[in-house]
Amino acid sequence: MNKEGYFILFLLLFISCKPEKKDLKQQENVQEEINIDSIIKNQNIDAFPLFTDCENKEMSLEEQKMCFINYISQKIYNSLNSQNFESENAVNDTIFIKMKVDTLGSSHLVDLVLKEQLKEEFPKIDSILIETIELIPPAKPATARGTPTNLEFEIPIIIKN
Repeated sequence: MNKEGYFILFLLLFISCKPEKKDLKQQENVQEEINIDSIIKNQNIDAFPLFTDCENKEMSLEEQKMCFINYISQKIYNSLNSQNFESENAVNDTIFIKMKVDTLGSSHLVDLVLKEQLKEEFPKIDSILIETIELIPPAKPATARGTPTNLEFEIPIIIKN
């Protein structure tokens, strides 16, 4: 995949990252929700996880969310871009990464969903994504009602050449 393809991938990743929703099939009809031990709606979150790039700035909740998403997206983009993925076949698929940032600010992979065909085409992609998530540096954890809390969310990654 060339740099232009990864740039498109990054943009799609950036635009499509939303907090976890209960049912992917009804995703468009459900208000954004975030898993925080029990489900707490977006408006009850005091702060999203903040990486050092974002934590010293005064930002609205939406700006924190965008900074958080940009940081995660850039890490994934850089990791995938550093690989020399080549495909003889046309690829147009989506990988779903379910992540959690815990109360200590550490990132963890909860689930990685990709089709077997994609894994056959790029055998190392799942291990690269797993390693990338685990190597994300700790963040200041999300808070709800002033208390550090877990934040689970899903990131769709579109792979296209």
